[in-house]
Amino acid sequence: MALIINHHERILMIDIGTNGEIVYKGPEGCYSTSTAAGPALEGMNISCGMRAHVGAVERLDMDSDGKWTLEVIGNIEPQGFCGSGLLDGVAKLLDKGFIGKTGRFNKKNLSAVPAFRDKKFYFSDHVYLSQKDIRQVQLAKGAIASGIRILLKHVGVDYPTEFDRIYICGSFGYHLRETTIRRIGLLPQGIQGNMVFSGNTSLKGASMMITDPTGLERMETVTANVKSVELSNDEHFQEVFVKELNFFMKKLGSECCFPVKKESIIRTFIGQYRPQVHYDLKDFNELMETLESKK
Repeated sequence: MALIINHHERILMIDIGTNGEIVYKGPEGCYSTSTAAGPALEGMNISCGMRAHVGAVERLDMDSDGKWTLEVIGNIEPQGFCGSGLLDGVAKLLDKGFIGKTGRFNKKNLSAVPAFRDKKFYFSDHVYLSQKDIRQVQLAKGAIASGIRILLKHVGVDYPTEFDRIYICGSFGYHLRETTIRRIGLLPQGIQGNMVFSGNTSLKGASMMITDPTGLERMETVTANVKSVELSNDEHFQEVFVKELNFFMKKLGSECCFPVKKESIIRTFIGQYRPQVHYDLKDFNELMETLESKK
């Protein structure tokens, strides 16, 4: 970071993974925070989830005829989803209107879709997404998006805002598509800027430090001035997190939120946990199902 950031540019860096690290660098200084996104983005705790190795769906698309094209590591029959394939799947289901703004399967739109059966959406004979899987993605993307929102609020950056560059860091992030990141809401809707997929920035930074005579000094200068922001100390965390659980619905042209009464109940549930502690998915899923079943 110290070697590539121009002091006059406004930069956002996000390392997407189980622990999402977020760094802001701009005229106000350098600020960082982290949020517990959970293991779903790495294919864990997903019905057909797996690590990114042979047999994992890493990317998928749907043509105009509704036929799925799955890119599978090793070019064999799909065995499950790794993180990038999981997010692609959710993004495409959103595009087709098969998932609603609150993350629930839209059974009306799915009534005539053969791939939807037993409350699961099948992308192949044995690879599917369940309602529980979508909830996992919501918790993960909500954690990262709310972390970004709160960090920028702490710095005093207006929202929405535009950055000179948005770096997506880490080996997992390198395999994501910008359209997918924006579609599922890993980035809040108001965040714009040129997205750069940087790969393993830790390794690159170590290499640059060794080869650049001034690298170590410059890194030490930057790290000494990074201010850490603790999300759990922010009184608005619950409110922001609840809003970021929702998916953005393109056809509405605006941010979609849970009804006020439901949002209050969800916020009370979230208040039982601190931002750095993983939520009990079973309890969360039961809460959401109960709320969505009410008229």
